[in-house]
Amino acid sequence: MTLEEKKAIISNTLVEEREMRCIVDTASELIGNPIFVMDLSMKFITFSSVIPAGCQNWEDFMFDGESEDQNARTVEKVRMIENAGIYNHILHSDEPIFGKFDFCPKRFLGCRIRDKSKAVAMACMVEDHPIGNEEIELMIHLCKTLLYQILYTGRTISQENPVCGLIQDLIEQKISSSEAQTRAECIHMKIPEKMRLILLSYEDGKLGLTLYSLQKTLSALLPLDHVILYKEDILILIDESRLHSDTMQMIRRNIAGIPVQAGVSRTSETLLSLHQAYSEAAAAIKIARKYNMDKICFYNDIALYHFFETTSMYTDILSFCSPVIHGLEEYDDEHNVSYLETLAAYLESGRNMQKAAEKLYIHRSSLHTRLRRMEELFDLDLHDENECFYLQLSLRIYSICEQQASDKCRK
Repeated sequence: MTLEEKKAIISNTLVEEREMRCIVDTASELIGNPIFVMDLSMKFITFSSVIPAGCQNWEDFMFDGESEDQNARTVEKVRMIENAGIYNHILHSDEPIFGKFDFCPKRFLGCRIRDKSKAVAMACMVEDHPIGNEEIELMIHLCKTLLYQILYTGRTISQENPVCGLIQDLIEQKISSSEAQTRAECIHMKIPEKMRLILLSYEDGKLGLTLYSLQKTLSALLPLDHVILYKEDILILIDESRLHSDTMQMIRRNIAGIPVQAGVSRTSETLLSLHQAYSEAAAAIKIARKYNMDKICFYNDIALYHFFETTSMYTDILSFCSPVIHGLEEYDDEHNVSYLETLAAYLESGRNMQKAAEKLYIHRSSLHTRLRRMEELFDLDLHDENECFYLQLSLRIYSICEQQASDKCRK
């Protein structure tokens, strides 16, 4: 079989819309040597079905078996690859490079996969059989084919930032703490002592050029933080010390006029907590959309809503409401007044008379009269901290139940 015929077979796997593993398998069988692919975060993406000679599987080859903990062995091999220095050498070279690692007596042929001037991954061939000019040519052709496969599946923008793969694995809980720490060190990722996750989600769920443009803009405006694409959203991993009003105003200006909702997690102190942070930011977006809240919603502001939304799936949370809420609703309907709205405004304003009156567009004396009347009608003491807390909690529950009933009606 000629060199050109072999190249055509590798290319056909792309035309047939095969997965990356199939493309690597095809090239490996034609070349006669095992092949693996790593991304910029030093994560092993895929291995060929052809395994190194003398090994029962890739695990035997990559992990020497001295430790039963595969995570520990993964960390050790990643560290060895980083210490060998050849990884960065390959990523900055247009020519395939031969190299060796301490954990393997065989040579490797490494070749970067690049999109224009930027490397997005690296393919390595293990020299079980001698590597000549034809094998090198096929390896270069494989890398070009893999690039097209990456472009086709829309992964290039994420792949060109080595932090992307690491953050994705942390969110999806695919790696251990030690492996995360090692990979972060290898890609020189600075980990803030305290951090937040900001999630920007398009309401129509469409990618489009706007998503990529916004990601590029925010990356330029937040050079010290990590702005990446994840699925169909934008993630910002930001140092807590930089999450001030100016930063939020900058983000707000850039998402103005775009159908984007932002959710901000609580503070995290470890990389492994990014899974929880992502869940919080996603919950903030969901609640904000449901209750027409601010375009940038902090989880701290909706944690109670999230709690009751989750609890309502298992019990009737309306039964926990103060009977005063239902009583006020009936009184309002019967007498054409708005005492329930007045009570909500008063409690949501921190029982600040001036703020509540402004929110209701009434005079403070009118607000005072309404509150005293409510106390008389329903035997309330609006100076009692516990009673006010219970009433405010009941109003939140009532609001959530009303929204759920409205959602059911629309369905």
